[in-house]
Amino acid sequence: LVFFFLPGAIESLPPQHGALLYWQATTATTGSPMPLTKTTGFELLGAISPDRPSAILRTSWGTNDVLAAHASSPNTNVSITITLGVSIEPLSNISNLRIAEKGAEDRLNVAKKIAKNLFTFMQSFDDTSRPGWMTVPTNVFERWLTRFENKSRLDPNFFMKSED
Repeated sequence: LVFFFLPGAIESLPPQHGALLYWQATTATTGSPMPLTKTTGFELLGAISPDRPSAILRTSWGTNDVLAAHASSPNTNVSITITLGVSIEPLSNISNLRIAEKGAEDRLNVAKKIAKNLFTFMQSFDDTSRPGWMTVPTNVFERWLTRFENKSRLDPNFFMKSED
């Protein structure tokens, strides 16, 4: 998601202020006697400031339990609404949230999840006859990559869904 100030918007901000972007998902099931609506509550997505007037933000909507359950549902009577909210805040409040570091932490977390997926795959080949060593076929990386690509086509965030 791209979040940015329109031309001239920075000048209309109070001094030493920026903008926080929040999102909320609402799912509604219709067509039944008892319509069901669920809301995730607002979550912080990112921030922009006069020093950083635009940002490309990762939404993580693909790993959100509520959205994923309804997006993969064969029920066509489900609608999903994403609501965005903008809050103008002092730059001191924005810096206290440490949003700038969040992007680097998220990328590190993705790398860890992919590495964990590879390690688990490699462990499935090990005969555990030598403690502290792992014996795997020479083509284990090609096999893992093929499996990883196939699973990614079905669900680009599959590796982020494990708890550990």
